[in-house]
Order: sequence, then structure tokens, then C-alpha cells
Amino acid sequence: MTRPLIGSLTVVLLCLMLSLSAAAQASDETVLVATPTVDGIDIYSADSSGEVTLVHSLNGFRVGDPIDQDSWFMSRYTDLTVSLDGSQIAFTAQRDGAWALFVYTRATDALLEIALPEELSIPIWSPDGTSMLLTAGASAPPLSDYVYDLQTQELNQITSVPQFRENSFHWMPDSTGLFYVGYCETCLPVSQALYQVSRDGSETTRLAVASVLAPSDSVASICHPTWSEPNHRIYFVIGCVGGGGQSNEYLYSVDLAGNVRAELSGGFNSLYSDEYNVRTINIHPSPFSDQIYITLASQGGDSTGLSNRRILHFQAPDIVNIVYEQTQQDEAITSSSMSPNGAAIALVTYGRGTSNGYLEVIDVTTEERIVGQGTTPSDVCDVFWSDEDTLFYTVDPTGACDVARAPQSVWVLDITSGATQEVTSELGANVWMLRRVVVTAPLN
Repeated sequence: MTRPLIGSLTVVLLCLMLSLSAAAQASDETVLVATPTVDGIDIYSADSSGEVTLVHSLNGFRVGDPIDQDSWFMSRYTDLTVSLDGSQIAFTAQRDGAWALFVYTRATDALLEIALPEELSIPIWSPDGTSMLLTAGASAPPLSDYVYDLQTQELNQITSVPQFRENSFHWMPDSTGLFYVGYCETCLPVSQALYQVSRDGSETTRLAVASVLAPSDSVASICHPTWSEPNHRIYFVIGCVGGGGQSNEYLYSVDLAGNVRAELSGGFNSLYSDEYNVRTINIHPSPFSDQIYITLASQGGDSTGLSNRRILHFQAPDIVNIVYEQTQQDEAITSSSMSPNGAAIALVTYGRGTSNGYLEVIDVTTEERIVGQGTTPSDVCDVFWSDEDTLFYTVDPTGACDVARAPQSVWVLDITSGATQEVTSELGANVWMLRRVVVTAPLN
């Protein structure tokens, strides 16, 4: 195993400090955003030059707990999701105790309403835009999950075991089915497993079982299942726990025939034995090669109170290189996102007590930091790659990252020039980005 240190990494900042009013390089890239109004919710298209165009007004729709019987209420602002090509918007809402799925098609300016049998939320679009996953909104089993097919107009139940809970659903790239993590809450011991299911729910296959794979220093849990198209394998982590609990995390992969392969024999603790709470943030397969990148966080090391963030490059099982490594006081990585061409990874870093996050962009080929702290405003909450050079992101100056409780705005960053600017300044103080489905990291 190779573990080259990158203390000599050349850090390239395209600009030490940009004025927040600097104009981003003009392009045709756009993002869909929404803002609440007196009458409902307005949806706009915002381009990278800051021009916004009204797409549709959802009059009579609200967000939050129902307060009357005449309006439709959706659970959260983030329940609005967009198809991969940006042509359709979907969300679920309730009115007077009844739930429905709504699908808006931009080309025809038509809003379709489909009655639902129970509370379902967060539509997750299939890559081809013909179907969407609808996950149960109940807090405890029995839970059910469905796929609505726009072509057949059928709502197909894909999970139905009463004592099971399912999460971390992912569409296959060809839209023929999904994979997910499922586990029995009433079974002892509780063990999670990775499953694949057809889009009509007619066939379910168990691919990997956590209790079989988890070594003695790890817990029997599965997280971050991520499809690699060049490898035709699902990569996942065994041993992930929440709340700062200690467990050695191991990287595995499995093909659709159920052939499991260990990608890191000693677990991540073996790489950083003098640190604690070593945990995976995300798995990023390259879209055009068999290379895998892992964003990793940990605490401790030479001094207490330090937060470490790294990007690791897996060239093959147990062949690991460090692409990026940074240690700072009380600043930890919270999310990461790979560019469409696989050349760069954006990191959002949380600063405890000071800001919700600042944005970094790392070129994984040159191992250089091309966007660093100070290039964009702090308090970055969410990011969306529009193309390999254009990154839209949300800013919340309160650090709450919740449009229901605090103001938000949407900005754009050109990572080539380093220019950044707000693109929603004329829409007021409460704006959020509509999320698009991502095959390898959908909404949960």
C-alpha cells in the first residue's frame, strides 16, 4: 500500500480574495431556484450572469404544517426535486389529510396531480426522467416505498416487508431498478444488507450482508452505497456509525451477481492509527475511468481538537494515494461533490461557532486546491455542479442552512477564473436551489 504524504502539495489559489460583487464569467449555465410568496411558491431559472426568469408559480401551495383545509402543504422546501435534464419538477403535498404527487412539465406548462395512498415524500427522479421513487414519510415501520411510472401512470410498491426499514435508495444509471440499504428493526442482532430491486418491484435481490462482512472492530452497518459505471460495481462502507461513535470503517464493493470484494483490508483506522472518529464523507467514482475517490474526515493526531480532511484515491484494492490533506482547528468537512467530468471535487467545510461552511475545490488530477477559503462567501450550505467549470452554491449568513428559519441566497462560481457572484439578488432573502437527481448520491 502506498501512502505518499502531500506536505509539499503546491496550493494554487486563483484569487486570494474576490470582491463579492465580482462578475462571474458569462455562460449559458442555469439552475432552478424557488422562493416563497404570499400566494404560494415561485420557481425561477437563474443563469450564471444573474438573470432570472419565472418558470412557474405554484399558487396555493405552502411549506410546513397544514393550517387550513384549502391549501396544499409540502413537508419541506427540499421536497421539490428536478429531473436530470431539468425539464420536470416533482413534489408531494397534503391537503385536508389527503396526499398527492405533483409533476410539473416545463415544455407544456402543465401540472399533473396523482393521488397517493399514504404520506410519501422527496420524489427522486430516475435518470431517464420517466419515473420517480417515493419514500415513506412515516417515522417507524411498517414502511412502504413506491415508484411512479409516468409512461404507464402506475404506482408500483417496491418494498413491503412490515418489520423492515429501507434507506439510501439509488437509481441504476439505466433506470431499470434501484439499490438500497435495508434492515429488520425487530430482528436480533440487527444487521443491514444491500439490496437491488426492479423498478416495478417484481424482483428483489440481496447483494451483501453487513454482519457477514463486518470485522470484529467494526459494526454491522452499511452506508454510502455508490454505483461505479466503469467498474459495474456498487461501492459501500461497512462500520459507519453516527454521533461520534467509534468503529473502524471498511470499504467494499459488490457486482450485481453478489460477488463482494474488499477494497481496503485494514480499514481506514489502519491508515490513521493516531487519529479518532475516522469516517467516510462520500464515495466518488470517476465517471470515465475505474478510479475511486473517497472524502474522509477525522479528529486528533499530533494535537487535540484538530479536524482533518482528506481526499483518497483508490487505484486498486489496497493501493491508496492521498490527493489532498488539510488539518485545521475545529473545521471539519461536511459534504463533497464531484464535477461532471470527474476532474475536481468540491468540499464544504464546517467551522464550529463561526460559520456553517466555506467552499474548497480540489483538482484530483494535479492534486492542487484551485478554490480556497476566501474565494467565496462563508456559510456555504449546498452545491450543484452545472458543468465542469460552473458551480452554483447556497449561502446562509446565519449558518442555519434552513430556508424556513433563515435567509438564503444562491451564488455561482466559475472555478476557472475564480469569479463569483450572487445570482438571486432580485428575488429577496429566502431562495433555495431545487435539487436534481444524482445517480450515485440521491436524496435520502
